[in-house]
Amino acid sequence: MKIIGLEDDGKTPLQKFLDNQLISGVYDVHNPIYCSQKAKKQYLPEILPLDTVLKVMKNGNQVTVKGNMDILVSIIKRALEILNNNNDLMTYKKHVCVGFFNDEKAINGNAYSHGHGYMIFDFKLIQYLYNLPDEMRSSWVFDYLALHEFAHQLQYWNADEEILNVVKNKQSSKNSELAADCVSAALLTNMNIGLPPDLFDVSAVGITGGAYALGDFLYESPDHHGTPEERKKAAQFGINMIIDNMDAIKSGILKHTSGSILKSCNTFVKLTLN
Repeated sequence: MKIIGLEDDGKTPLQKFLDNQLISGVYDVHNPIYCSQKAKKQYLPEILPLDTVLKVMKNGNQVTVKGNMDILVSIIKRALEILNNNNDLMTYKKHVCVGFFNDEKAINGNAYSHGHGYMIFDFKLIQYLYNLPDEMRSSWVFDYLALHEFAHQLQYWNADEEILNVVKNKQSSKNSELAADCVSAALLTNMNIGLPPDLFDVSAVGITGGAYALGDFLYESPDHHGTPEERKKAAQFGINMIIDNMDAIKSGILKHTSGSILKSCNTFVKLTLN
């Protein structure tokens, strides 16, 4: 997944998103971008609210996309609502926007996260995760992917030092990507607290399986995201963060914010996976 910065040039967030070279190289501007209802007027009319029927442009024709595409959109919206309910000041009045694209040149696909609340996902990446062996995935593998990109938004909104250093080309993306794996796992596990024990365990398989499958061995690349095992460990730490505090979370004594989750994940990554 690619991280894209927070340029301040007077343009609207949507213009900044579409003008970025990485985005403009793959994204068809005719593809609708879907945003939460909290989106402000400057994001309209180019975008549609999440509650509309999810559609994308495919081969020039508008078609309805069901199943896994819906999951990516709804899970991000739900995560934002949960953090807002926990009185997270960093997510207050924030919006999220989600789009989809098809990069024919990519092997397994990619996803892009822009600092102004925009995330786009390659259909090929969805297909890659869908094709994982059963022992590595569950339906929650798509939730993991969605919340990994959302985690990058949380890093931006919290002015997280790790991601700001990546944007400024001061370090590789490894630490911020592993932290995003951890944050994604924590958020998703928190959402799944009310599931029956067997389904709760299955959700963990999807989280760690997705993280493992997206690992790489590009040690010399600035885009190195961590090895499969490192990404799995980061996700497992996020899961354990919730499990170890299950009673306090259920009772309402402990309400995680994006800042508290990020702090724990960053510390784990630096001390354990560096």
